[in-house]
Amino acid sequence: MSSVAALRHTIGEQSALAGQCLHNGDFDQARDLIAQTRDSLAAAEAAARAAAESAGAGADGLVPRWISDKRAECYVREALFAQRAGAAGKACGLLLKAEELNPDCGTVHINLISVLEHLGARHEQILSRAKRAIVVLEERVRDDSLDDASRQGTNELLALAYLKYAGALESHVKEDIESEVCFSYGRGSLLSLGAGLEG
Repeated sequence: MSSVAALRHTIGEQSALAGQCLHNGDFDQARDLIAQTRDSLAAAEAAARAAAESAGAGADGLVPRWISDKRAECYVREALFAQRAGAAGKACGLLLKAEELNPDCGTVHINLISVLEHLGARHEQILSRAKRAIVVLEERVRDDSLDDASRQGTNELLALAYLKYAGALESHVKEDIESEVCFSYGRGSLLSLGAGLEG
């Protein structure tokens, strides 16, 4: 087994354990495992670049996609800690880094929507994010290679994305109606004021 393959196996175990700790509420242990995973990912990237260089591809060859995906996963989990600490702005920044690394991850988009809602983002921004999440998740759920558990999890995320979209759309329409009412009321008041001045 190559050093990259061995590190990939180790990273998989670390990631799975971190996920289990998060599920069980053991956040300190999860944080330690995430830090270990990040160290292992740095080592795996260095090994992958060295292998590419020895194969004549150059040290600046592409980093394997699985490394980027796992690094994005670390950012998502760190964002959860930031949210728990009430640092929504930091969580948003971490999730944007995750999105840059893995733009096709529905979990990233769903978590971003939740953080943006908490930060009071405009409804148009929420709608745009929800649309992107729906596109990503619908494509994912059509993947024939998914096992039953993964498909069920993806369908649950897709349902949540539709709910987020519907909620943002309702708020957006309501906001437009309220703006129109305020405009009409203000215009009427100005017309009345003008008539009074003319009188």
